[in-house]
Amino acid sequence: MDSRLLFIGLLLIVMTVTAGEKTPYEDVRYHVISDETLSSIDSFYNVHSTLDQFGRNKRQNDNINITTMFDHHRYYTSRYIPPGTNADDLWFELGNLIGSGAELQTNVFESVLQGLHRYLQVWTLKFDFPFYGHFVDTLAVTTGGFLYMSDFLHEQVHLTQFVAPLQADFNPSLHDTAKIYVYNAIERFTVQWDQVHNHDHVSDGPFTFQVSLFPNGTIIFAYREIPLPVSQLNNSDHPVEVGLADALYVDVIFGNFILRSIYEYSRIQLNATDNLTNSAYIITPVPNCVIANDCDQCIAITEEGNFNCSWCPDINRCSDGLDRYTQEWFISGCDKEAIYNCAKISTTVASTTVASSTHTTSIIQSSSPSFTPTSAPSSAPSSTLSSGAIAGISVVILLIIIVVIVFFIVIGVLVYGYKNPTSRLGLFMIEHRPSVWCLNKSKTHEVKGEKVLLEEL
Repeated sequence: MDSRLLFIGLLLIVMTVTAGEKTPYEDVRYHVISDETLSSIDSFYNVHSTLDQFGRNKRQNDNINITTMFDHHRYYTSRYIPPGTNADDLWFELGNLIGSGAELQTNVFESVLQGLHRYLQVWTLKFDFPFYGHFVDTLAVTTGGFLYMSDFLHEQVHLTQFVAPLQADFNPSLHDTAKIYVYNAIERFTVQWDQVHNHDHVSDGPFTFQVSLFPNGTIIFAYREIPLPVSQLNNSDHPVEVGLADALYVDVIFGNFILRSIYEYSRIQLNATDNLTNSAYIITPVPNCVIANDCDQCIAITEEGNFNCSWCPDINRCSDGLDRYTQEWFISGCDKEAIYNCAKISTTVASTTVASSTHTTSIIQSSSPSFTPTSAPSSAPSSTLSSGAIAGISVVILLIIIVVIVFFIVIGVLVYGYKNPTSRLGLFMIEHRPSVWCLNKSKTHEVKGEKVLLEEL
């Protein structure tokens, strides 16, 4: 038998699944690939095929997948405001607010990121921002012209879960005039990248642009100075993006660490024109399944035609199966038990009540004492196990024996590979040892405030 299959089989036996909740595990390991395309909940089920009939999530390989579905404005609508119209009205200048007044001074900051390259800084918002329907109160401002919209920090935050007015390899350390301003208030959160140069296009001049988030979910990209077309920016060492993306996590516990799969379920790439200077985008959220608080709201969103939502009464959540709660959705069996007709909820409740009443009556009747005279106790049992029960016990015993045999075989194989590192098995174990996986541990460090280094890939 292939030693790799044995190794993976053993892992599938011993691992435990988390349901998306926060865990005490600090060691979260991940590996990113992007050779899959996730286009629907069915494709997610096929790609992550080990979400089996028991609702238990088991990994089919050792990799962490970021798989991509290009979303053509299903979650958001966007409107481009060209130069010469009212785009200037959407620009919220922050440089002039520094020191302008006590209230403004409290809300606007010069970020500690200026003068650095490939760093991010974590911020806590003063309002809950609905991002793809999920409320976000913590995000990261980066030197690379985008906001990272998750609290799971790793070295490849530029790949997904971002709001990017212009994501590129900007390097504020190249010139002293470069600034990154942040305005954090209850009515808006705005970041302005001011006079920043691109690391690969220094001679082309500085870039100035900003992004604003609003409590109702609206996003504004505004541009003041973009010296060259976006299509000409070098993307060989760093992605170039104008748009949004979000992803879901699937977590599996291996011993004392978590193996996290990252699946991107939506990417919105805006059509960046050749001349973004003095232009803007207004991006407005479309009501999706996640925002529904009850079954009626859930089905109403489906009737609008953008999403095929269903309601899961076990967890009181609405979903089409693709959002940040996907793992809980599958583990709870919602992919099979979800309701598309709210009338079924009341019918189910009524049936359950009748069944419960009947069961209770049966218990009360059977608990009545009986005074029928009986003969002396017999040494033989009064009842025997059914043939089905015996068969079931036999199957369980057989499975336990198989597991034990496989366990000792795998241990033997691993010991052989460890003692013979030059063998094919030994080389395979060295190549796939856990220490070569990317770690979200000890590769970031606090410098000043909450400034975190982004490691180069």
